[in-house]
Amino acid sequence: MANQDQTSRTSSSPSVAHRELSPMEDPRSPFFLHHGESPGAILVTQPLTKHNCPNWARAMLMALDAKSKLGFVDGSITASMAITPLEKIAWSKNNSMISSWILNSVSPHISGSVIYRNTAMEVWNSLRNRFLQANAIMQGDAIVTTFFTDLQTYWDQLLNLRPLPCCSCGKCICGVNDKITLFHHQDSLMQFLNGLNEVYSQVRTQILMMKPSPSIDKAFSLVIQEERQRALGFNGGYSIDSTALAVKTHAFNQAGKNTSGKGRPMCSHCGKLGHFKEKCYKLIGFPPGYKQKGRISMANQRCFIS
Repeated sequence: MANQDQTSRTSSSPSVAHRELSPMEDPRSPFFLHHGESPGAILVTQPLTKHNCPNWARAMLMALDAKSKLGFVDGSITASMAITPLEKIAWSKNNSMISSWILNSVSPHISGSVIYRNTAMEVWNSLRNRFLQANAIMQGDAIVTTFFTDLQTYWDQLLNLRPLPCCSCGKCICGVNDKITLFHHQDSLMQFLNGLNEVYSQVRTQILMMKPSPSIDKAFSLVIQEERQRALGFNGGYSIDSTALAVKTHAFNQAGKNTSGKGRPMCSHCGKLGHFKEKCYKLIGFPPGYKQKGRISMANQRCFIS
């Protein structure tokens, strides 16, 4: 009988020990925290600055995923999941630990602006929203291929950090996933076209008028064709027209220096309004039959004829 009681106690002791495990000690718990973890740990080699947010965010997500703590910043593990007092304590310690890891991985100036956030997810979202805004990326002096490659890299980084939402219920019949993908495609197309230099305004307009909207690769191909034609000297109407317009404007401005009144030209030779010096009759002669104050100036007429 004594042996049976001892056997019973021995067989039940593992279950008792298992029930007494703290959530931070149970590897199966989302609140598990290894005893070797430290709030002073630095998870990435490069701290966050205003210039490296996409790469920094990617590195941080990989580090947090390796430690099974990604859910604390993406919202899949929240405080509402902690029910028992031990779980609430475990969640608080995990939250403080992850917040410390993030703060250790940003520059001191930036960390001061988010140190008073209550949760690790608030710290993460604040940094992401501040530094991952869709800044206007312009072509500038780059060729189209380089500009498009830079844009593609930016889009890939953004999708890695913020994947497109999708419906996974299996019962949706409204096609919301297709609509989200279409909107993303349209946003990318508009960002590419709006970032091009003004010399591509004509091909940009043509692409925007296409129904349905072309793929981003098709739009890139059309712009590349335009760039190659310009490099070979074809389709250079914009440059010629612009140059001609500039010359015409310059000539008009030079002539307009001798203007007065309501935009009427003034002769710099005789001082009268209505003509320039090059058309002044006192220099080139009066035409036949010209009346000057009611009289025909015969001398000037002879000068004009001769």
